[in-house]
Amino acid sequence: MYDSTLQVRSKQIPYFRTDEFSKIMLDMESQIKRCMETSEDSKVAIITGSGTAGMEAVVSNAFDDRDKVLVINGGSFGHRFVQLCEIYNIQYDEIKLELGEKFKKEHLESIDGSNYTAMLVNIDETSVGQLYNINIIKEFCQKYNLYLIVDAISSFMSDEYKMDEWGIDCTIVSSQKALALAPGLAIITMNKKFYENKIENKKPKNLYLNIEEHIKNMKRGQTPFTPAVGVILELKDRLDNIEKIGKDNIIKETKEKAQYFRKKIMEIDGITIPDYILSNTVTPIIVKGKAVKIFNNLKDKYGIFVTPSGGELKEDFLRIGHIGNLDISDYDELIEKIKEEL
Repeated sequence: MYDSTLQVRSKQIPYFRTDEFSKIMLDMESQIKRCMETSEDSKVAIITGSGTAGMEAVVSNAFDDRDKVLVINGGSFGHRFVQLCEIYNIQYDEIKLELGEKFKKEHLESIDGSNYTAMLVNIDETSVGQLYNINIIKEFCQKYNLYLIVDAISSFMSDEYKMDEWGIDCTIVSSQKALALAPGLAIITMNKKFYENKIENKKPKNLYLNIEEHIKNMKRGQTPFTPAVGVILELKDRLDNIEKIGKDNIIKETKEKAQYFRKKIMEIDGITIPDYILSNTVTPIIVKGKAVKIFNNLKDKYGIFVTPSGGELKEDFLRIGHIGNLDISDYDELIEKIKEEL
């Protein structure tokens, strides 16, 4: 976390049903739209919950058994969209990518998009670090007039993101990735068309995750239920700093950290990196059969945390983040320790 975030976290949490808190929420709503690069008439719902809560809210509010959606399933988070469709009885087809498989235009060429209402995609499949080509997805959705729902949870503020220009109808992000805040907020941004056609005046089978109730309350700068007040104040501070520093400058710095690490780590024998397009957020490194040992030793011996993988990737995959308050010296230290553990 950044120092200013830690300072915000150190203060007492105020009561939130006040005009002062409402002003913070309304200011943030406009700031989020500017960061998303979407129009002022878009809607923003801030839900206390993880990014998965945001995914579930969108799926359960926007779609029902009359819809059919297309899911890009390239890892555990794509699979999460599949699980949500199954739970809520939403018809779906999936583009299932095998481990290490690149997403290409050819995956869509044989699909008749007229059979679908929407496409659901995790633009950065965090479990494997693959950043999907948004232009391929955009062209397909525009050709068939599909709503485009993007989970940008691990990509937003690390990679370029242009919601309106790229034809994205709904974006889901959360507080704990590139915003570098505590976990606890899911942020859903919807354009006017998507909100009016797929959210407004519907009666979803949920209470806490009812998006329309969040939008109604946002008009007065509030939420329908008790929010994570502390994390909201962290978010306001971070959005203020993003506007001071510049979104493009933050993304540029993240990209430079990613490129530096990738160049250095590839100089080590026994380590490889997948050859698909990578997000600036994370670098997956392949250390055949040694991932668990390296993860545990980095944590226990040096107090360094990297992200392990599960399932079939457990022994071979580690993910190295480039978001938040890190600098080049942190990567130099990490690389040296990985060398020692190999």
